Amino acid sequence: MRNLVEEGGEDLSIFLLKESTINQMKNTRCFYIVEPNLDAGRYFKIGIAGEKTGNSYARLRSYEITYGTNSEPGECNGVWIWFCGVTKFSGDNSRDDGTENYVSSTQSQIHKVEVYLKAKYKREGLLSELRGKRSNFRGSERIRGIDNNGIAPQQVIQEIKTITSMGGVKNYFQDTPNKIRKTKSRKGKEIQTFNKPTLPNKDDHIEYEWDLKDGNAKWFHGYVKRVTKKFITVQYPSQLGYNAGTVQQETKHFKKGKTWRYFPRKQVTAPPPPPAAIPPAAPPPKKKKRTVVQRRQLRPTTYKQRLRKRK
Repeated sequence: MRNLVEEGGEDLSIFLLKESTINQMKNTRCFYIVEPNLDAGRYFKIGIAGEKTGNSYARLRSYEITYGTNSEPGECNGVWIWFCGVTKFSGDNSRDDGTENYVSSTQSQIHKVEVYLKAKYKREGLLSELRGKRSNFRGSERIRGIDNNGIAPQQVIQEIKTITSMGGVKNYFQDTPNKIRKTKSRKGKEIQTFNKPTLPNKDDHIEYEWDLKDGNAKWFHGYVKRVTKKFITVQYPSQLGYNAGTVQQETKHFKKGKTWRYFPRKQVTAPPPPPAAIPPAAPPPKKKKRTVVQRRQLRPTTYKQRLRKRK
C-alpha cells in the first residue's frame, strides 16, 4: 500500500487537482482517511474505494461534491485528507482474466485493513455514537477525534504501517490471489469456481459412500439441497432403504473422489430409425363406362356393317 498524501495531510480539492494524483489513482483500490472541516477535531472517517471497479478517484471526488471546497479562511466547507493508500486493481468477477493474479475485493489488502481497524476501534469504544435503536447505524467508519475523547488520524496511519509491514512470508494484510479452478458444466459451458474445488454445488446429483452395518461401504445416490461453509445438506431418495431422507453432513467429510463423486448419469441412445416403408403398387385404372351416345356411335348402321357383324 503506497500513500499518495503528503505528510501532515492536505486539502482534498487541491489533492484531487494534482496531475500526479490523477495518474497514480487510475485502475487502483485505495484506503483513505478524511476529515470534514465541519467535524474537525471531533470525527474523522476511514473507508475504501474502487474495490470492485478500480475507480477509486470517483469516491474521493464525491466527498468534494458533498462538503464543498474551502475557498475562504474561516469557512467550514471542504475536506482534509490525511491518508490515501493505493494498491493495484486486479479485477473483479466480471473482468477476471483467468490468471493467478486475480484478487477479489474481499481478499484485497484494503478490505482486510478496514475490517481490522473497525473491529479494533469498536472494542476500544472509539467509534461514533449509536444512532437509532438498531445497531446498523451510520457510524462504523467514523472515529472520534482528539476533541471528542478519541485519537488522532496520525495514530491510525501508524497502525496501518505497523500491520502492513509485519514480517513473515504469509502476511495476512496483503493482497491474496484467488485460486481458480476451471471446470465444465453439464451443458458444456466453461465455468469457474473459487476456493472450494472439492465441494459439490447446489442441485448437483452426487454419490456418497456410506459405511453399512456389515462393515462394507456402498455408494448412495442423492442430490444437494443446500451448501454452507460448515454443512452440506443432501436429499437421499426413500427407495434406497438406507439413510433415506434429508441428511446434513459436515463439509470436512466431503473429499472429492474419496467420499463423494458426481452421479454417473446413463447416456440414453436413441434406437435406429425403422426402414422406410415401400408404398403399395397403385391399382390399375378402371375402365370408364361408355355413355349412351358413345354406344350408339359404335352400332353398325349400314347393311354391309350389320352383315359383317353377323358373320
